[in-house]
Amino acid sequence: MNFFDKTKTAIIILLLAVVTVVHHLPIAGFFGTHILHRELFFFPIVLAGLWFGLRAAFFTSVAASIVYAHFFTHNADIQTTSAALVGLQVAGFNLMAPGRCATKFSAVV
Repeated sequence: MNFFDKTKTAIIILLLAVVTVVHHLPIAGFFGTHILHRELFFFPIVLAGLWFGLRAAFFTSVAASIVYAHFFTHNADIQTTSAALVGLQVAGFNLMAPGRCATKFSAVV
């Protein structure tokens, strides 16, 4: 792994960490902003897929799923509809990774 690959890996990890912190910050009364922060989890997944391929995108999507769902699984007063939305978002993270890489592959062929 050369210097540029290490830098790209560090960027993906840092971006995932920043998005996690921003998403879990309490934002009273700004639900629309909270939804935007949720969508930011897709950026590290897409970057991993573009830079390193399917395997990296998949592992990044699993990491994003874990840090995204962690708050909701450890919150005792979660509502059923919120749990369903979290489940759909996590599924979106994990389905987007192979889809993004398949699109990249078909563009090359």
